[in-house]
Amino acid sequence: QRFALVPEDDRAPAGFQGPAARQVAGQPCDEWTTPDQARLCVWSGGRAWGFGASRGDDHRSSPDNIVLEAEPGNGNGYRVTTQVFTVGQAFAAPTAATEKRQ
Repeated sequence: QRFALVPEDDRAPAGFQGPAARQVAGQPCDEWTTPDQARLCVWSGGRAWGFGASRGDDHRSSPDNIVLEAEPGNGNGYRVTTQVFTVGQAFAAPTAATEKRQ
């Protein structure tokens, strides 16, 4: 089950610079620069679904955020590039009937 985030959920990790607003594959993202100069652009359009735009220093998406683009700081490592990203409507809020079935 996903819940909308409050602004405090998007705090910058220690030592990070940013965010800088960008777009990747037509979607808004916040670009962060890690202490070792890696760049990560994290989807910032998912707050209603519980996806935040702050990030640890990892190229992988997690249950809490979606990395749309990543570039390693030293030139070695994983590069992430999103070519297509389609967003539908928010999931329906649970009702008493659906909660009883779970």
